[in-house]
Amino acid sequence: MIDETKFRAVIDCYGSQPSRWPGELRDEMQQYEIANPDASRWLMEARALDSLLDAYKPAVNDLREEIIGAIPKTLSERISEWLLPNSPSGFWKPALAGSIPLLFGVAVGMFSGMYPMDSAGVFASESWEFEERAMLSPVSMSGSFVDSLGGEFDE
Repeated sequence: MIDETKFRAVIDCYGSQPSRWPGELRDEMQQYEIANPDASRWLMEARALDSLLDAYKPAVNDLREEIIGAIPKTLSERISEWLLPNSPSGFWKPALAGSIPLLFGVAVGMFSGMYPMDSAGVFASESWEFEERAMLSPVSMSGSFVDSLGGEFDE
């Protein structure tokens, strides 16, 4: 036979709907509800709690996004996010990344030894004469320079 303690324990565990109660106790629980006026009040309180619990919908998608967002990103993902920003304020990053090779090329060109220097650290004069000829004289089809008088010479 069911007493008050067992009746309340079943309601606390399984809720107010008789379909959720264990099959072997269901008939006894319903008979106790009919016989005891306090049991109806306890069931009404349990129904109110059940309706609140049934109305609650957890934000599963937010939790999923939070878990996925907590996974550390790989180096390639971080680089691609840095180079391809999602916000307009981050477009300076690709410009910086594009200018680095340009600046590197300028530095290599300046310090590569293309223009020989003398012992004083001044560009050698024959280098300037060659540069003047290269800039002012057209190149013939053979690849040699043509001077202003029409004669060809190789340097």
